[in-house]
Amino acid sequence: MARHRTTLYLHTDVDVEESIENVNSKELTLQFDQATREDRHIMPHPGFKYIRSMRIHSITKPSEGSIFNYYYQPGTSIYIYPKNLDGASKQEFFDEASEFASQLGLSVDHEWILSTNSFYFYSPKVDMDATTKYLSSLVGNFSEPWSNLDLYFTDNEVTIKTLKDAHGGAKFRKSSDNQEIGVFKVEPGISTYDDLALTGFRVVFNDDDEKNVHKTLFHIKPRHRQLSTAQHFVSVEPNGLHPLLQSTLNNIPEVASDEDVERCGLYGYLSLDKSLFVDKNNLSPGVSVALNFGPTNLELPEYEIREWGNELLFKIDNKTGVTFDLHSRYQLPAYQLKTKVEISAPRLFLACDVKDANLLSASPFDNKLPLGGHYERFFTNDTVYYHIPMDKTTVSVEIPNANIGNMYVVIIATLLALGVGLIWVLRKLLSAASSIASVVDPLKKDE
Repeated sequence: MARHRTTLYLHTDVDVEESIENVNSKELTLQFDQATREDRHIMPHPGFKYIRSMRIHSITKPSEGSIFNYYYQPGTSIYIYPKNLDGASKQEFFDEASEFASQLGLSVDHEWILSTNSFYFYSPKVDMDATTKYLSSLVGNFSEPWSNLDLYFTDNEVTIKTLKDAHGGAKFRKSSDNQEIGVFKVEPGISTYDDLALTGFRVVFNDDDEKNVHKTLFHIKPRHRQLSTAQHFVSVEPNGLHPLLQSTLNNIPEVASDEDVERCGLYGYLSLDKSLFVDKNNLSPGVSVALNFGPTNLELPEYEIREWGNELLFKIDNKTGVTFDLHSRYQLPAYQLKTKVEISAPRLFLACDVKDANLLSASPFDNKLPLGGHYERFFTNDTVYYHIPMDKTTVSVEIPNANIGNMYVVIIATLLALGVGLIWVLRKLLSAASSIASVVDPLKKDE
């Protein structure tokens, strides 16, 4: 039987139970001003022939300010882990992965890169219509709008998590699923950043129990936290084929102030389109490449690269700002003088070791899994992340390229020059031949 859990995090100071308009064993009606809603469906899935496990993030907006952990870069990320493959089935594996990606509105052929423990594809775009249509094939008439998606296939089971903002209220009716609705708020008087106390209630639709409203109080230790006083300003300084991606930082502490924190380091996570790359031997002071997955040949032009690009983790020592020195690959000639490339802004965060790390995974809202999670999979399970608010999530980089119009002018001018040169050479040769002939003829007459 499928299981469906809905969690509403209310942005309110009043008693959560005041949001209930009507409740019985088959129906719940809520009234509230503003909330963040997560729906989680867990159901059987027949699995795939060549894919053992797979995880997808489709992110359209950050989840700051809620209890849910969707601190991922905007766009669509697909992680796939194969079953045991022999040489004959490798292509079938990639064909199956590409066929799945097409159902999300993505065209993927040989663009996968080999990352930490999976093959990984990233696109800065999210096709909401195609993705929602695919979700409907799993759940059936999936009409609920959503802003963020976390989809995980493993062991003949699929887990679907969606996140969205909710306004005005919500209505739930009993279905054939094992259904539970939780409505909570953070209790400020007894909460700290490293220990959130949630108060509210749960409703479990059950024919045998008319008293299906269960008051609830529990604590969670969040894996993702905010450095609310910190600032991160992102900009791009044009520099020909070597643009500078700049991050200016304010109010970054050496160590986060929460009681459970032991030590911290500042890191940056960046995904680069294949038009751009980073040379680890040519970086500004205060930054170093910790991990780099993707193409490593720095000489190839953009149109010779098969993979989608590079995934990088940086270790940053300068807490006032950092410059990421980017390098552009040569582009195919085009009618415009520059090619515009959209990339995700670097996500900067403090990664900290904490005490009582076992409580992190005990949270029902913790999203850390063996597969996926962007930067999460580069760190141990006892790590928490303090995110630095950014002024923008994407930036544009302009790369100079040869102009097709100018190229044709150059080709024609070159051909004309070659033609004129060839004619000149032929004339010279003919003139020389004529001169030789005029000398030879008198000599023959003298004989």
